[in-house]
Amino acid sequence: MRHNTPRDEPKRQRLLRLYPNHLDLIDSREIPHEYATGPDLSYLCESAKFYYDLIVVSSPHLKDKPRAGTDADREMASIANNRIIWAIWGLIARCDDSVQFAIDLFRSKDRDHREAAANIFCGLREAQRLPEILDRIHTMLASECDQLVLDSLLGALGQLRSRDSIPVLARYILDESVDLDTRDTAATSLGQIVRKRFDKTDTNTVEAAYEWLTTNGRAGP
Repeated sequence: MRHNTPRDEPKRQRLLRLYPNHLDLIDSREIPHEYATGPDLSYLCESAKFYYDLIVVSSPHLKDKPRAGTDADREMASIANNRIIWAIWGLIARCDDSVQFAIDLFRSKDRDHREAAANIFCGLREAQRLPEILDRIHTMLASECDQLVLDSLLGALGQLRSRDSIPVLARYILDESVDLDTRDTAATSLGQIVRKRFDKTDTNTVEAAYEWLTTNGRAGP
């Protein structure tokens, strides 16, 4: 995936001149994009909040897509889908500024929001971005008391799939004073990182994760 350095400066200048409004640029579907490397993220220069709001505002139109009865309805659903896709890339481009917004989407009851969050976290897994993203989430976990937020943060670590988060997750899995649902979330995230389906074993998810930590020498202080 290419970042920050446009390949074709004349084309960039032309597009920005034709579409000075950022939403118009997104709707134009002319932002350079290659299947193998992804889009040129240097075009996505709005704030993380702009892209978060665009996802939230656009997602209701997707709900109407299966029932779209007119060409106008179908076109609006198509526009909304395109906006969400580019808003996801926009949040990826904002790197650590996007973490809180991605977590808010991850916590949503709206399936499209959660799917967007998963795609954002996948995009943030790139090597050059991951350390600061993990540091941000690990720091947030250290001071977070709200269980819903805590569970969302632990779930985000599973999406990021970094083994650097194993010690953090282990603390929640091994601590029997922690809420069982929170331990289960931590165990599920550990499974995503180590590619194990702890929920498909003969024991419950937490016990299976506990066993994996013990067997692999991760249950110590």
